Amino acid sequence: LPFTDNDPLPLLDAYKQRADTWLARAPGLIHSDLIAWVEERAAETAELLKEMNPARVPCHRDYTARNWLVDVADGVKLSVIDFEHARPDFWLFDTEKLTVEVGGTGLENAFWQGYGKRPTDAEKYVLETHGALTALSTVVWAREHGDTAFEAAGRKRLDRL
Repeated sequence: LPFTDNDPLPLLDAYKQRADTWLARAPGLIHSDLIAWVEERAAETAELLKEMNPARVPCHRDYTARNWLVDVADGVKLSVIDFEHARPDFWLFDTEKLTVEVGGTGLENAFWQGYGKRPTDAEKYVLETHGALTALSTVVWAREHGDTAFEAAGRKRLDRL
């Protein structure tokens, strides 16, 4: 669908604000060494985004199987729900949660084939570095909301990274 990015805040600046906001909420919830490590990864992501200068595109931003309704009664019909976090962003960030779920499995190639676009090596690296901030924000949000299962998932991701 046609899309025009009318956001006056450049994507790189928006990313930096996102990182700063989550990192500021982490002290007391996450060990300081881990916060520093995530801060380094976020800075690295920002530098990569500066080089890439990506355009914003419409993104769901929580595109995972838990937000799909699949109806197989008359063929396969997929409906997507939960647009709470939807907004224009870097296309790659919309794939992040799914790539975490399928990464390193035999499903990864099928995922990218079905997606219709494959990331470059540089974009794959951005997914890895940005993943640290996503994992930290998962832990912080979960701690603030008393969601122990979600916190465990974020900590597991941080451990893997």
